[in-house]
Amino acid sequence: GIVRLYRFSSANKGRFADRMKVRSLVEACQLALKSGWICTIGGDHGVGARREVVHVSLRSDNFREIWTVGTYVNQQRTGPLEDAIAILRLLSSLGIMVWQVSEARMDVGQLGKGTAGDTGQSINSYLSTCEYPDGPQKGKKVLGFPIHLPGKEQGSIEKGIELMNPALASIRLMIDESCGVLAAAIESWTGGEQYKDTIDAWRYDVRNPLERWQPRSSGYQSA
Repeated sequence: GIVRLYRFSSANKGRFADRMKVRSLVEACQLALKSGWICTIGGDHGVGARREVVHVSLRSDNFREIWTVGTYVNQQRTGPLEDAIAILRLLSSLGIMVWQVSEARMDVGQLGKGTAGDTGQSINSYLSTCEYPDGPQKGKKVLGFPIHLPGKEQGSIEKGIELMNPALASIRLMIDESCGVLAAAIESWTGGEQYKDTIDAWRYDVRNPLERWQPRSSGYQSA
C-alpha cells in the first residue's frame, strides 16, 4: 500500500505557546528548555530549490511529546554556508542558541552536499565560521552541534511512518502553527518524491525517540 502519514489531522497543529501557557513562541521555547525539554534538529540535504530542509523540534521524554517549532526550506539552490546561516537564523528566531541543540539527525556526511567548491565541508564546518548575529552571544563564534546520520536501512521509510502514524493519532507529534510548510507537505504527500525531502527531515528527527517510547506504550503497536 501507499506509505503516507494518514493519521495527521488538525489536532496535530497548534500553538506551542499555548502548550507552555505563555504568550509567544520564543517564550515557550525558552521555558521548555528550562523545564527539561530538549532541542533536536532533523535535516535533509539536497541540491536544488526546496531540497534543503531543516526542522527544529522540542521534545519531552517525560511527557513523551514532540513539538516541531521551526522549519527552513531553501527557495533556491544553496550551498552549506548558506544553509548553515539559515539554520542559525532559524534557531535565533526561536530564541535558541546553537549550544542548546542536543542532537541533529541529518542526511549528510563529512562531504556536506559535495557540490562544486563545497567538497569536504559539513554544516558544522560552516557554523564554526559564523558569529551569533544578535542576542547575548552577539559577535561570538558559533560552535556546532552533534550531527548523527539517520537510519537509512532497507525499509527505514516504512518503519518510520509506522511509528509516526500512531504517534500522530495519540497527539504525541505536534506542529506549531508557524510550520505551515511542514503541515502542508504532510497533508499533500502521497508517498512519492514530491514533498519527500520535507517529510524525510521530520522523520529523521522523530524516529529514534518514538522507537524508544514504543516498548513502554501499547499505543505504538503496528496495525
